[in-house]
Amino acid sequence: VVLERKAAWTLRYPHALPAQSIELNVDGIALTGTLEGLWGSESAESAWLQINQRVGAVLEGEKDAPTARGHVVVGLWVHHLVACASGFCLTSVQLGLDGQVVFLPLAPADALASLQRLVKVYRAAWERPLPVACKTAWVFLQAQAQAEKVTADPSDKAPPDPHEAAQTAFDGGHYPGERSESAYLARAFESYEDMEGELPEWAALLYGDMAAQAQTGANASTAPS
Repeated sequence: VVLERKAAWTLRYPHALPAQSIELNVDGIALTGTLEGLWGSESAESAWLQINQRVGAVLEGEKDAPTARGHVVVGLWVHHLVACASGFCLTSVQLGLDGQVVFLPLAPADALASLQRLVKVYRAAWERPLPVACKTAWVFLQAQAQAEKVTADPSDKAPPDPHEAAQTAFDGGHYPGERSESAYLARAFESYEDMEGELPEWAALLYGDMAAQAQTGANASTAPS
């Protein structure tokens, strides 16, 4: 299933490209590295594709309105930002058994602005353990978006409580929470209450842009034309 999805994309981007060197300065922080496994299109030399695949889920949430699994695509997102900030017209795709997550090309200035927000968080993290965790922050943002949607659409359905959802993700419920998965988090925080007050701000800084740009397709098996 995953390979069939990949084949649909590589029909549009059939040319394997050489590794691309990256060298950026983002507010005094040097970002260097290499982007590998890129594909080029027939229609334009500057239209490129990076594609990741996994035999597992890449989506979560309701079937009629799925969202990306944040912790699965976060690495792809950072590579996407770096490439777009470097001037590459890059589409990035994460494939899985249940669908795909797509990041469309960003203007260099927009990608650089997102990287600057990440650098701000990076610098702050050297000063203290930041009250944020990847899965927990992502759950908070998704629940917040769902609450705003329910509030805007009059119905009998009560909007979810973002903090309640995030607390379950961090502390655990029927299953162990994110705190139990990380020795760092277990050492730095006793419970969700230790990060509750500041989590919304840091979640938005770290993952807000990614949430805004991630496009999902639960049943998508072909690349968009």
